[in-house]
Amino acid sequence: MDFFLYGYVFFMKEFPVVSSDFGHQSFDYGGNALVRRMDDLLGVSEIIDDLRLKSKGVSLPGILKALVAGRVNKPRSVKGMVEDLQKYPLVEEEFGLDPGQVTVKNFYRGLDTLGKNDRSIYNRVMDEVRKRIGLDLSEMYVDWTTLIVFGRCRELAQRGHSKDHLGDKPQVKVGVAITGRHSIPFFYSVEDGSVPDVTQFQSDYRHLKERLPPGSLLVYDTGGSCSLTEQRIRDSGHHYLTAVKNSRSLRICYQNLVRKKMKIVHTYKNKQSVS
Repeated sequence: MDFFLYGYVFFMKEFPVVSSDFGHQSFDYGGNALVRRMDDLLGVSEIIDDLRLKSKGVSLPGILKALVAGRVNKPRSVKGMVEDLQKYPLVEEEFGLDPGQVTVKNFYRGLDTLGKNDRSIYNRVMDEVRKRIGLDLSEMYVDWTTLIVFGRCRELAQRGHSKDHLGDKPQVKVGVAITGRHSIPFFYSVEDGSVPDVTQFQSDYRHLKERLPPGSLLVYDTGGSCSLTEQRIRDSGHHYLTAVKNSRSLRICYQNLVRKKMKIVHTYKNKQSVS
């Protein structure tokens, strides 16, 4: 759902949240207009239809658009948004959904299908974003975090190193790569909670490298730092920027510097200088 929400920043001023009255019911309309504009711009409906996903006759693009519009208009649970849609007289006209198919069961089933194919959908949508708005991918910031998971259906939820210092709770690992210029999340990954950052970055980079222009810079912290991945980055013609993991390797780098070739960039009053 997030790729529609990115458009909120760019288009919401053009489509403010307004209300339409039908009898005694009032419905927010800004989210509907936003979703329609984003779908026209990026062709999300066509991307989902091209995947030919099994949906038992229910429109998966319609479910996605209805939920994103509902989230923008009035953030609620899926059940709450379905209840709102069941009262909305233009659900078929706006989202291409048969009113009789607007049920909680159908929406959860549709979300499950979309979720199982999220990587394919997201990558194709972001490719459209890149082409249509000229997204600059020459500088990417990559990071990973952990999210605690509650509930019964949690195959990916495992115990591992917790960024929230809650190692006794089951969690999932989420990785995100955002563009340096516009801070737009261009790529994401979800792994089980026991996967360390360095392992997740190796998998993430395999998916990222084909979409980066030559000479791109990847910036990440020491958690993802690994000589094998960094060699692959260099072999791909890209660059990386990360912190040194330990002082010993930093001392070795310093000892190998040719001091005669160093240039003084600043001198303090006490005569100490920065090279």
